[in-house]
Amino acid sequence: VAAATRDRVRAVAEELGYRPNSAARRLRRSSTGAIGLHLPRTATRLDYYMNLAFGAVERAQEEGFDVVLLAPTGGGGSKGSPDSTGPTSLTSPASPAGRAATPSGPIASRVDGLLVIDPEMDDSAVPGLLDGGVPVVTGERYLGPTTAPTGAVICDNAASLTALLDHVTERGACHPAVLAPAGTSAWATALRATADSWARERKVAVALRTVPFAATPGEAEETTLALLRTDPSVDAVICAPDGAAPGVLRAAATLGRPV
Repeated sequence: VAAATRDRVRAVAEELGYRPNSAARRLRRSSTGAIGLHLPRTATRLDYYMNLAFGAVERAQEEGFDVVLLAPTGGGGSKGSPDSTGPTSLTSPASPAGRAATPSGPIASRVDGLLVIDPEMDDSAVPGLLDGGVPVVTGERYLGPTTAPTGAVICDNAASLTALLDHVTERGACHPAVLAPAGTSAWATALRATADSWARERKVAVALRTVPFAATPGEAEETTLALLRTDPSVDAVICAPDGAAPGVLRAAATLGRPV
């Protein structure tokens, strides 16, 4: 197309107030222009996942994509078929929850790719997402038997807990405790296994207690109170769930334990 013709078309479009139709462009490219984000069922209120979601939105928008938060329909956890997991909100930097959307059709017709964060083996939506026909990147490994994701971002949770246990014992702790999350995510599984293996290797007793995946400070406080009352020799507590540590401090203060 000649430069003069191109300039004339642009001038007329500007004069008429024309704006490109993003839906038509995406249809032509066979693209939805959206990336799906699937979070653990009980963890969406935690700062860690909110920061992750906003970070995903910011980065996706740099590439011209929206981020759709996926959640199971019916409010019953993540039970149901793969296609019962549908977009519930369109996220943007200004508003983490936009208009509600009704799920319909296979996941590949609604998003161009998926981010599946801390997938749990007992989340029945995850296998369908991994088999959904679009690229999938998981945050941590999925330990269940299904199609491998396109990629995975993996943290060395075992090394982190090992370093923490080494730190508290080097500072004088003789009987540490670990409040580890329940559930079947790679994160939760690694922490529980590491607490056991560290205790065997170091020949140091570790009081392992399981708390909810997204434990509140109140739940951490209740667990710590019971722990310290039944096992007063515990002299250090490592609390894994995000935001729950204040409950451990309150429990220690209630029992007159110095921190």
